[in-house]
Amino acid sequence: MKSKNLLIVICLVAVMVAIPLIESAQAAPKVIVTRRQTGAPSLLWYTQTNIVLGGANNTIKIPDNWNGKLVVLCRGYSSIAGFNPNTIPLDTLSPLFIVKGYATAASNYGEGGYCVKEGVIRTHQLTEYVLDNYGVTGNVYLAGISMGGNIVLQLGAKYPELYDGVLDICGSKDLAAQYTDKMYYASIADDIALGKEVVDRGGVNPPYPLPTIAAFRDYCLTSGTEIALACGGTPAEKPKAYERISPTFNAADIALPTITVHGTADALVPYSTSIEFMNAVVAEGQSSLYRIYKVVGGQHANTPVLGQISPRFDQLVNWVENGVLPPASTP
Repeated sequence: MKSKNLLIVICLVAVMVAIPLIESAQAAPKVIVTRRQTGAPSLLWYTQTNIVLGGANNTIKIPDNWNGKLVVLCRGYSSIAGFNPNTIPLDTLSPLFIVKGYATAASNYGEGGYCVKEGVIRTHQLTEYVLDNYGVTGNVYLAGISMGGNIVLQLGAKYPELYDGVLDICGSKDLAAQYTDKMYYASIADDIALGKEVVDRGGVNPPYPLPTIAAFRDYCLTSGTEIALACGGTPAEKPKAYERISPTFNAADIALPTITVHGTADALVPYSTSIEFMNAVVAEGQSSLYRIYKVVGGQHANTPVLGQISPRFDQLVNWVENGVLPPASTP
């Protein structure tokens, strides 16, 4: 009777939350989970693989209706103190692509902080792993949010033979400007004065997703400090280190069809940084490869901005695969 009850419990757990199936000790540490997708127009099944590569946790999701194509997702910034090594922050976005028949893969980079270099390395490693071990027969796309937008722009420029198109959602593109803005905000001790400065610069008080203006100040101090840590000093001390991980200073390297979506009221990564990147791309004679679409009043990766991911991705795919140019940019 105990065995029968145990079997019933196991079956219920498999339906509700999925059961990890641990492979042999000789294989790479891997967990395969099959479960039902939620939040889609129709409930879809996919196979999920969790694997550790280079010290980073990664998730690969293959839908049962797989079209042979892959979307590689890149997460945004997480402070060193707040980083959770056991989570993949962009897992929640994968249904947007799975419902279209795409497989997804995402890495947590293995560490927190402004780890752009590590994000590039670990995401490239994950991409190669998927291509070597799964039957990818179609195009490979990149999609990243915030710091992840920076990472996908760099990956697309560095590995044009590996990827086919890039979707950047409010990505950071000039780390020196990011550092300067954040440390300036952090220096304003009065909440009223800080809120007014944010609003005067086109943002909202408090900026999404921070709950209070004081929390925004703390965020700016932490993230600004961690940008400097990643670059080995301030922009005045290490200008080349900032430029190396700033897409604006490497606009000549853009090599793939690329779309940026950015909210005009973004206080965490100002919309102006995407305009500056567009201007750099144009100056390098690469405007035929780039489109930027603003979300009027959109904040940092809030609902109106995230709502642009699916339609803009469809335009990117149509551009890459059918040569259909997307609408003109709306800077």
